[in-house]
Amino acid sequence: MTSPNLPTETLLSEFCVTDPEFVDETGIARIWKVKRADKSFAAFKIYLGDNMKNEAPGFEFLRSKNGVGVAEIYQTNHNCALMEWLEGESLGDMVRRGGDQQAAIELIKVANSIHQDRPELAIDLPHLETWYENVFDLKYADNISQDVKDNFATCQHLADELFAQQRDVVALHGDLHHDNIKHSARGFLAFDAKGIVGERAYEIANAFRNPKGGDIYIQDPARFLYLVELWSKEFDVDRVRLLKWAIVKCGWSISRASDGLIKNHKDLDLLDMFIKTAKV
Repeated sequence: MTSPNLPTETLLSEFCVTDPEFVDETGIARIWKVKRADKSFAAFKIYLGDNMKNEAPGFEFLRSKNGVGVAEIYQTNHNCALMEWLEGESLGDMVRRGGDQQAAIELIKVANSIHQDRPELAIDLPHLETWYENVFDLKYADNISQDVKDNFATCQHLADELFAQQRDVVALHGDLHHDNIKHSARGFLAFDAKGIVGERAYEIANAFRNPKGGDIYIQDPARFLYLVELWSKEFDVDRVRLLKWAIVKCGWSISRASDGLIKNHKDLDLLDMFIKTAKV
């Protein structure tokens, strides 16, 4: 990837950082490694538009944790964030080199660290229900099978059931998975939060279908059941509700990626496996 133009001197001065080194680009932002006034490194995330899109609440959530289980947030403005530099490997990297079970243990340790205080909802975050409004109001391409349609009907039914009576509603990271957790001098820490209010069990729902490049594990029904048992016990959430949230989140992700028109998606088989293995 060609390195983009450097951040402006005005922007670097605003955040009191120097020596930007391009690291990565996501769909909506670029990440730079920069040096702070005390010579320590930091991650500088600069959004490509004039705002942070739907990620702004995530920085409020991370800031509210004061570095407990998460990367510290040093400074933000309307479309930039300066945060703790995490030097080590991600849990996604750990999985991709063969350490899936160890990564699962480390992930739930991070989740517990983030939620150890069960904090009051002192920050203003969007509610999980808003993410799911009309998300399963889908259209299907002509080649889509009835089994796929039935699976999305199951997702809709489970979502209706779960939202009818959410339990243990707290502030959530909202996108806690293997590639959003990296090692640092302070241990494994989460970053790239979405910031949402919802049922605590939802916090780990997205991790079942992650990380990217870990298909040999993700598509294994035994792994799915192993994670359900491990995470429901260690995170102290209801096993069946966790199963259901994992299914709903998988269907939600497919729906969002498909813009409401289901043609073909690599996770359709994964959704089918989740539903059949869970036997809901």
